[in-house]
Parts: sequence; C-alpha cells; structure tokens
Amino acid sequence: MIENNNNNHKKRKLRLDIAGFLRLTLSLPRIIRLPSLTLPLMALLSIMLLLVALPTDIYAKYILLAVEDSNMKVAGFEHKVSICPEGELPETWAPGSQAIYSILVSNQSTNGISQTSQTYSIEVVTAGTLPLCCTLLEESEWEGSWKEIASFQESPQEKTHIFQTDKMLLPEGCPTEHEYRLMVSWEDACQWEPMDTEDFIRINVNMEQKD
Repeated sequence: MIENNNNNHKKRKLRLDIAGFLRLTLSLPRIIRLPSLTLPLMALLSIMLLLVALPTDIYAKYILLAVEDSNMKVAGFEHKVSICPEGELPETWAPGSQAIYSILVSNQSTNGISQTSQTYSIEVVTAGTLPLCCTLLEESEWEGSWKEIASFQESPQEKTHIFQTDKMLLPEGCPTEHEYRLMVSWEDACQWEPMDTEDFIRINVNMEQKD
C-alpha cells in the first residue's frame, strides 16, 4: 500500500513537471519571436519604400548578365569622331610643307546622346622618318580663334605622341562637341633632308568611360 502511494506521488510529480515544461516552452516563442521579427519586418518595409521612390529609368553603367523582369537598362556609351584634312595635302613632303587636320569629338551618335561621361585623348602616330612638327590647337572662347595646346617634333625616337588635357571630357546627357586642329609642318629651318623617304600620319581619338 505504501509503495502504491509512492508511485502515485511520482506520477503526479512527473505530470506537474511536464506541464511546467510545456508552459515554459509555449511562453518562450512569445518572448523570442516578437523581437526577432521586428528587424526583418522593418528592413522589408524600407526596401518597399525605396522601390516605390526609385525613378522609372535606371541605368547600369556597366554591362551585366541580363535579368528578367528588371527595370535596369545599360546606359548608352555614344560618341562620334570626325577627322578631315583642310584643303589639299602635300603630294610630297619637303621643307616648308604643311597640312592641317580638323578633328571633331562629340558625345552623340545616331543612337542618341551618351548617358555616361567620357574622357578622351588624341594620339598622333608617325613612322619617325621625317622631321615633322605636330601641333594641336583647340577652339578658344573667341569665335574663329585657336589656342595651342602642345606640340612635338617627330624623330626616330619620337614616333607616337598623346595629347590629353583636363578639358578633354564629355559630360553625360548633355550634347557636347569639341573641335581641334592638328597642324603638321616641315619647318624651313630644319637641315635634315632625307631623300626617297616615306612617312605617314595616323590620328586616333581614344575614348574611355569616366566612371
């Protein structure tokens, strides 16, 4: 009889312990769940507000993998370069010969205005066989006047020269064009007169996206 009472007492105690454990486990999620949901919920609401505030035209300045159902589109990297000789070029070069090239650089093309800012440089490449002097002029603020930027003397050691200044920048979204003149001349004072020597002049405009 005593053993039976002890067993009943143990069973009641076990049931009480289980009930207390259940109450504790049911109360824990209430304590933990509310703070744990607060931060993700606030982050989700912030993202939704940002998506509503974003403009309709969003440009990605670099080409990435295509994403379906996205408003992103690659910003246009548009430009146009025109290099034309002014007047007739010398058939043969000799002391006193001169040639002028007109260079026009623009941030527009048939596809429209560039949506990215660009920097550029003007590169002059020769064979280095004639003593030609190459001078780059830029259009000044006074209409019809030109300002010298820099010049270099062609030689076997100086075959390539790159002209670049802080002003060689084309902005984004605003139609802009810059005009230059490249004067190539064989100075009269030069005593170097090679015979039956060929040369060439190549003008390159190198464009780069600024950011």
